[in-house]
Amino acid sequence: MGSRTTSFILILFVALGIAVCSALALGAAFSWGQSISDLPALYGEVIYRYNEKSPLRLFVIGIGHRDAVTRKNGSRTSRVQAEVYMIGDWLIDREGVQLLLPEGFFSEGPVRVKETGVVPSGSKTLCGELADMEALEAKLADESVFVNAEMLLQAQHPVGLRQVEDSSLYRAAQDCLLGLTQGARGIQETVLLNSRLSYLQERRTAAILQRIPEVIQEEFLQGSIKNRKAVLTIGASHLPSMIRYLNEKRITIHAPLFTSGQNGDYASDLNLVKEEFAVFVILPKTIAQDRKILEANRLENIVDRARSQPLATILPGVSRASN
Repeated sequence: MGSRTTSFILILFVALGIAVCSALALGAAFSWGQSISDLPALYGEVIYRYNEKSPLRLFVIGIGHRDAVTRKNGSRTSRVQAEVYMIGDWLIDREGVQLLLPEGFFSEGPVRVKETGVVPSGSKTLCGELADMEALEAKLADESVFVNAEMLLQAQHPVGLRQVEDSSLYRAAQDCLLGLTQGARGIQETVLLNSRLSYLQERRTAAILQRIPEVIQEEFLQGSIKNRKAVLTIGASHLPSMIRYLNEKRITIHAPLFTSGQNGDYASDLNLVKEEFAVFVILPKTIAQDRKILEANRLENIVDRARSQPLATILPGVSRASN
């Protein structure tokens, strides 16, 4: 009886070992829900990571921003923006990030860092009232001036800003969105406009991702940044497509309904994969903990899967990370 039990246990351990090795092999490129060192859960959580051991790093923060048409804050916009600021501040401090890539940012040329480089210090660099979360949220809620998390980060840290948007795709998506929000339309026209808008938003996402490795390399070779790392801030609705591209290691976008020649299928290898970048997708706490927001942005299954992974850790506080 003892020998049978011993044999059974040995077989069980071998089987478990094979299963674990297989899982690790399958997850070598991407996995769900692993924290970046010790990202504080007070600010947000990591819901996806790809090729995380690479020193070339893109941190993607899913954001909530002002209404694209009215430019007004939603009920939770300022809170989300405050959390985005804190996540960005943490990444600058702990990861040494020196380059911000905001969705919807346009500039005739690079907006350079205000000093030469930045050295991760392990201590908070927030100044005065910005160290207080409520004061930060109030500042971001002020609609008398246009201000967002990225602008405050650039004002508080020696970081640069670069445009990664394709301006023509951005304008086309904006025009399509305005077409949906202005005037009464029939069901057929609304369906067609929605199909076109979904297509254009995917094309925008793809164009942003494809541009990023080139922009980071340019900044690094010019000496504007000391490492090949950057933070992309982008609306949470773009994240499912982005994660799908990374999982498939390829971009595939199907044409909208009854399309014309200029809006056909699009397919391409993913530059981030070819250049062997690590990609970490982060959600601010307010978004991550609101089921309705997750469902509205098709993120509920992604977040559920991240949280179900036994190796995933969302640590509750801050401890010193090595750089």
